[in-house]
Amino acid sequence: PEIEPEVIIPEIEPEVIIPEIEPEVIIPEIEPEVIIPEIEPEVIIPEIEPEVIIPEIELEVIIPEIEPETEILTTNKPPILNSSNTKSCPESNIIHTYCSFQNKEIKDILITENASISNGILIGTMENYGWVSNLTIKNEATLIGGFVTGYIKNEGTIVNFEFRGASITGGTLGGNIFNNSEVLGYFQDVKLEADTHIIGGELRGDIIGDPEYPAKLETLVIKKDTYLENVIIANDVIFEDENQVTIGENVIFNP
Repeated sequence: PEIEPEVIIPEIEPEVIIPEIEPEVIIPEIEPEVIIPEIEPEVIIPEIEPEVIIPEIELEVIIPEIEPETEILTTNKPPILNSSNTKSCPESNIIHTYCSFQNKEIKDILITENASISNGILIGTMENYGWVSNLTIKNEATLIGGFVTGYIKNEGTIVNFEFRGASITGGTLGGNIFNNSEVLGYFQDVKLEADTHIIGGELRGDIIGDPEYPAKLETLVIKKDTYLENVIIANDVIFEDENQVTIGENVIFNP
């Protein structure tokens, strides 16, 4: 009989397939970078107020500047009046010459620097840059500035002037007043406006200032039988006779 050959099948070890394993990647946790923006410091610029420039306004009446407590002597000389330069004043509200009003009434008028008027009755307002003399100033009339001389009968107001005459009697005086009379000129029985300042000369009769803003008296003589009220006695005031001067209310003696 036929014998089939023996078939020997070798043993085959099974193929082992090892799967590829990706390595585990461990990513460390990274804290996010915190970026702090640079902050510029706040610059505070102070507000600057604009400079306010106030224009200078010229006054209509020009008064020479006088330092307090100093007697001021001007170099102006009074005009020499005679028959040739005392003609009648023209009918004008501006006077440029030497003239006399011959006891006529004067309304609102301007006396220029080189002019001089005399012998009038003032019933309005006179702006004086020159010289006036021997006037009667009626109630509610006003004389402003300049040089005043002669004998003045005052029922109105005289302010900011230099006196070179004999006397001013009555009425009201105000502002800065310089008595540089060379004939012992005096003021008698006058009221003084608030903050009036009188330098020089003599005072007689009733001298009454403002109760809230007393007048200042300086470098002058107070004659006997004078009554003082609401005034400041400043430097170089001489009493002719202290025992015969009456001191009323609100008289202040500067130390």
